[in-house]
Amino acid sequence: ALIPNDSESDGYENKNINLKVGYDFDSNNKIKLSYNQLQSNIDYDTTLPTDTLSNIDNKQTNIALNYIFSIDNYSAVLNASSGEYIRKASTPFGISDFNSKIQEYSLINSLIYDTNRVILGLEYKEIDGDNKYTSPFFNSQADNGYINKAIFVSNLYHIKNSTLLETNLRYDSFDNFEDKTTYKIGLKHNHSFLDGFVTSANYYTSYDAPSTFQVGNTLPTTTLIPAYTKGFDISVAYKKLLSISYFDNAVEDAIIFDNSTFTYINASSDEHYSGIELSSQISITDGLLLSANYTRLIDYKDDTDTDLVRRTKDTLNASLEYYTESNLHFGIDAQYIGDRADSFFDPVTFATSAVSIGNYTLWNLNFDMEIYKDTKLTINAKNIFDKDYASVYGYAQEGRSVYAHIKYSF
Repeated sequence: ALIPNDSESDGYENKNINLKVGYDFDSNNKIKLSYNQLQSNIDYDTTLPTDTLSNIDNKQTNIALNYIFSIDNYSAVLNASSGEYIRKASTPFGISDFNSKIQEYSLINSLIYDTNRVILGLEYKEIDGDNKYTSPFFNSQADNGYINKAIFVSNLYHIKNSTLLETNLRYDSFDNFEDKTTYKIGLKHNHSFLDGFVTSANYYTSYDAPSTFQVGNTLPTTTLIPAYTKGFDISVAYKKLLSISYFDNAVEDAIIFDNSTFTYINASSDEHYSGIELSSQISITDGLLLSANYTRLIDYKDDTDTDLVRRTKDTLNASLEYYTESNLHFGIDAQYIGDRADSFFDPVTFATSAVSIGNYTLWNLNFDMEIYKDTKLTINAKNIFDKDYASVYGYAQEGRSVYAHIKYSF
């Protein structure tokens, strides 16, 4: 909903069906089957806050099968799933009919030896995305997809009792993209001179293929390729009292939305971002827990020295939780989001200009209790001071709202 969000009602409704069944053949063999269906209707605004025509109908269906075998220190998990996502978006300018299908299969083997663990995995994924757009101005259709086959091995190895070495190696093969080998190596050391003092470091790469929605929303002449990330982090921690981390990441061929074509493309410039993270958790009294974490972005630019949009320099989260012996839980949490730069696309002139979103602080309340045996009540009050804020320039976010949930287990 465009600001002001009270110009007209932009409603949301969903219906969700979840079915799960499992059977234990014996202590070594188990099987699980799940089915999920979600249907939703969403009203939204395109160019004006008085837009009463734009809406989206969604239907998402997924079925998954899991077989688990375990004996002594070895286990194997076989996963198979199939999903379909149908999305029809209607606007005053045209209609978008999107359909995607995804099939996934994996076999993950795990072996524990001494205090160490090695994992060997095989994956197969088939993705297809089809989008047909019709309007009085132009018509287009994109039908894209890819097949991804992967093998990976991971090893957690304890060097003596104080140092943990983690190594990961993965090879991805694609029918439409360049094949890629990615890896991660990490060290974590518990220092003997001070109990609870830990240092760690990781170096990693990743290859992130486009989603079904992204491959279906491209120009017929455009082929998206995966984004490639490499980075590292270094951390120092003393128990839960204080943890400090520094991270640095570089991204090639990041997948972004292009306002001029209303489709997804690969960014022409590499992206780089780095920063520090601090976190702390303090037990004030029995049952009373104070925790906080803070992130400061030091750098968030591309190769042209342009700031990346919608990145906040400062993010602070804090919470105060109280737990009683009678299974009552009370909590209050706050989140501060600093000022961010964004880009505004003018649908009339098709011009893009730099804007600022502004900072904000949100306060939330949480409560849960066991009202009687096996029955739990949860209440969440969000944005209790009804703060007006935006994550994307010009679009309103949720105001004050209360959610109640009752769960019965048997």
